[in-house]
Amino acid sequence: MALDSGRRRSRWPWAVLLLGIVLGALGLAGSSVALDRVETQAFCTSCHTMQTPAAEMKFSLHHANRSGVAAQCADCHVPPGTVARVWRHLQASRELWHEWRGTIATPEMYEMQRLEMAQREWARLEANGSAECRVCHSFEAMAPDVQKKSAYARHQRAQAEGKSCIACHKGVAHELPREWVDPDEEASSRPADTAAAG
Repeated sequence: MALDSGRRRSRWPWAVLLLGIVLGALGLAGSSVALDRVETQAFCTSCHTMQTPAAEMKFSLHHANRSGVAAQCADCHVPPGTVARVWRHLQASRELWHEWRGTIATPEMYEMQRLEMAQREWARLEANGSAECRVCHSFEAMAPDVQKKSAYARHQRAQAEGKSCIACHKGVAHELPREWVDPDEEASSRPADTAAAG
C-alpha cells in the first residue's frame, strides 16, 4: 500500500507539468487569435481618435499606389514576433486611455499632440531598427534598375551605415508635425560655415 501511494506522489509533478504545457499552448494559441483580431484595420480605426490618422493614411503611398498593395495600421505599428507584438499592444493601451479621456478627440486636439506622438513612434521604430518596415522592404531586395540613381545610392549608404528606415522616411503615411524640422534640411539650408560649425 505504501509503495502504491509513493508511485502516485511521484506522478504528480509530471501531471502538473503536462497540464501546464497544455494550458500554456492553449493560452498562446488564444492570444495569437486575439492579437490577430485587434490588429485588423476595422478594429484599429474603430476609435474616434484614430479617424484623423486613418484619413491621412488613405492619401499616402502606403495606401494608394500603383502596385495596389495597401498597408494596414498594424503593418507599420506592430512589430513581428509574438513577444514584440504583445509588448506593443501593452504600450498601445495608452491610446485607449486617450480615447476614454477625449485627449485627441478633435482634429485640433490631435494636431496639438501630433509632434509628441510622432516623436514617440519615431523613437520606437529607431530602437527596433524599423522591424515593421523590413517585413515588406529590405535593402537586399531593392532593384537598382527601378529606383532613381540617387535613391539607390542613399539606400546603399544607409545599409552600410546600419541606418533604420525611419531615419530618412518620416511622414510616409501621416502628415509631419508642423513644429518638426528635419535636422538634415535645416543643416543644408544654413550657410556652409555655420552648418559645419553647428
